[in-house]
Amino acid sequence: VYGRSLDGGWVAVQLPTGERGWILAELLNTEANFLNLPIIPPPATPTPTPLPSPQAAYDANVRAGPGTNYDIIAPLYAGTAVEILGRDEDAQWFAIRLPDGTEGWVFASLLSADIDSATLPVISPP
Repeated sequence: VYGRSLDGGWVAVQLPTGERGWILAELLNTEANFLNLPIIPPPATPTPTPLPSPQAAYDANVRAGPGTNYDIIAPLYAGTAVEILGRDEDAQWFAIRLPDGTEGWVFASLLSADIDSATLPVISPP
């Protein structure tokens, strides 16, 4: 044991192998007063690198629902970044938000997006 968190709830430990880590103080079987140990600042949280925004791979139509039978509500030009909000049941269409805030649907293969569609929420059509 070589240090503690600011509140004393966690203690910094070093194993015989030299590996360091943290353990909840109350889990240690000792009567030691950990508040006398030096405070070890928490490690800096790395800033995640944002993933590239999905973009329209081709000019396309944004529709009011997932299918060509729905009205066209806006154009989507190749290279335009979009936010993917979800997908239809069979992941053929993505619900998207355009940079101007317009929301609609676009055929999934018309976007250049490295996304596992199974991780997207299923959105019921309007």
